[in-house]
Amino acid sequence: MEMHNLAIGMSSIKLAHAYKNVVDRFGGVDCMAECLGVSKSTVYKWISGQTMSLTYAIRIHLAKPEISLKELIGYELQCEPIYLKILGHFGTQSATAKALGLSQFTVRAWLMNELRISLKKASLLEEITQGKFHLRDFPNLMN
Repeated sequence: MEMHNLAIGMSSIKLAHAYKNVVDRFGGVDCMAECLGVSKSTVYKWISGQTMSLTYAIRIHLAKPEISLKELIGYELQCEPIYLKILGHFGTQSATAKALGLSQFTVRAWLMNELRISLKKASLLEEITQGKFHLRDFPNLMN
């Protein structure tokens, strides 16, 4: 059975080939697993054609910006780049949501360009990251 998950229109065979190229760009399974903080078995699952999650795709893109999200998931996200950086800071959608007192659905909605961060949550983000993120980083708050 071919998998069609996040990678819209990509068969597991095409995914396996695309992911193998990504692994090679990291310098192999060991290097990629270490860089991303995942198990080698997770990387092997990807190169066997299992679709990676949006979170892992974002983490790969942040580690190696030359690897596009489209290459990993079959489409480009239309969200503001700051949301990718926030997810990269916390590591997962769930960890991001927990840190900000949000649902994981809300964080995913940021990534899917369906919602934007509120002033209250952006202020909290600035506080808990000790200034790594600022209100001025969010175009929707600059109006």
